Amino acid sequence: MAASTAPASVSGAAPPSRDPVKLVDEGRGLDCAWVQTVLGLDAEVESATVTPWADNGGSNASMSRVLVRVKGSEAPVKLVLKTTAAGGEAGSRALALFREGLFFQEFAPQIAGLVHLPRVYVSHADPESGTKALLMEDLGECIETGLLFGPGTPLNIGRDLEDAVKRSGGMTPARVARAAFLSAARFHARFWQKTELADIDWLRGSSWCRGEGKEAWQASQDAVRGMWAAGKKKIESGETPWWSPEVVAMIDASISRASWDDHVARLRDQPWTLVHGDFHPANMMMEPATDAGAEEASLAQAESDAARLVLLDMEVVGLGSGPQDLGQYAISHASPEDRRGFEEDALKLYHEELGRRGVDTAAFTLAECKREYVNGGMGRWMWLLAYIAGCPLNQLCEFLHNQVLAFAKDHGVTAENVGQPRA
Repeated sequence: MAASTAPASVSGAAPPSRDPVKLVDEGRGLDCAWVQTVLGLDAEVESATVTPWADNGGSNASMSRVLVRVKGSEAPVKLVLKTTAAGGEAGSRALALFREGLFFQEFAPQIAGLVHLPRVYVSHADPESGTKALLMEDLGECIETGLLFGPGTPLNIGRDLEDAVKRSGGMTPARVARAAFLSAARFHARFWQKTELADIDWLRGSSWCRGEGKEAWQASQDAVRGMWAAGKKKIESGETPWWSPEVVAMIDASISRASWDDHVARLRDQPWTLVHGDFHPANMMMEPATDAGAEEASLAQAESDAARLVLLDMEVVGLGSGPQDLGQYAISHASPEDRRGFEEDALKLYHEELGRRGVDTAAFTLAECKREYVNGGMGRWMWLLAYIAGCPLNQLCEFLHNQVLAFAKDHGVTAENVGQPRA
């Protein structure tokens, strides 16, 4: 029998938790014997070189590409090593961003076959130091789905959008959104109202579901209040003249309504589940396809598309509102025209999939799902937009301001009825 040179699948099994960062041999690469073991290879690993991958990983993580040469094989195995950013340990510990490593150890095996996650071979997390390290498959051939929403967002400036659409097989924003909403339903349904999750302290929001953690909640509200104060100074100085009175009034009203008691009451009275927490198109990848076929709003097509959709970045995974994830997604990238075209159908698809996966949709009705999509999405963006207003990201802030304003007008949200910010 020929020696295996392809990494073994770990679908359905928790990856080992040894820290690969400590195995990097003075910049020469990862230990070859260790790599051979974790990849499940029969053939000898001759080298495993690590190269920093600039401009990836965001502000909280560092990314490196790992090229594994296997004896007897011309094609290398390509991996990615994601670690806590150098100097970011204290922040990672304070925000518990190491939880991504724990997610792949404890929760990823529970949703294997339900949603598409990157194949992770090693998942390490150290709550004491705040560090994490994940050795995973390289998705470099996949397409970030944010690119499939067109040139409207500043995040896509200078990027080859035509090539992204072509390599995706011609995916449209509506098809991508339906696939994302279907994947979200499967993710959410698996953990719907699992009360034991509230006892897992590293899950974001778990203490809030127990009626505890007021200090952390207050800190998040204080942070956004301070950033909004800085943002309003920019508005008053004329630096950001595009702010509409409606959005300013909504954020002012939202922040004024911040209430710990109301926050806890909502979590007590509304269903919650395990949520991604930062659910937007740039945190997903689409596997390439030659031709995705003609668009049709069918369950079969959404299932086929969802099988190609890979969910990434679980740093803020926690307990919260499922439809809030969807509201964040819809406002984030899609033009108002595209959003109006898909949101009704995608929400219905999400709700029906919850029912197919065991959620009592007679108790959690489609009307309630839609209300929480609006209220949760707006609450999330009241926090995010107010925070971004104080950052030196004026072009992005203007785009998101216009996105929020259009969503609010479409769904009847005003300063009189907007809810408090949701961190």
